[in-house]
Amino acid sequence: QKIMMPLDALRRRAEQLRDLLRQAGIAAEVVDAFSQVGGGALPVHNLPTCCVSLAAPGLSAHQIETRLRQAVPPIIGRIADDQFLLDVRAIEDAEFPLIIEQARQSLFF
Repeated sequence: QKIMMPLDALRRRAEQLRDLLRQAGIAAEVVDAFSQVGGGALPVHNLPTCCVSLAAPGLSAHQIETRLRQAVPPIIGRIADDQFLLDVRAIEDAEFPLIIEQARQSLFF
């Protein structure tokens, strides 16, 4: 289960996704962050995680988020500190190629 995945394993996955995005010409960085667990009636708990931030020339984090959410299928991330983030704790390895293709199509048309 990814919720129990050690931080070093998450970092390796984030670095792998970052490298694949960069190979596709997409600016990406690994960022330390927190995943929120729980909600509603349960208290929210912050788990340390690693995310990949995406950037594109002339686009704000909100514009990147909008374009990726409108992709088919959508790519869902979050914005923190004016960066669009993909949390590798919430992504399967098998989804990496789809993320890369959708980012290429959505951010560079």
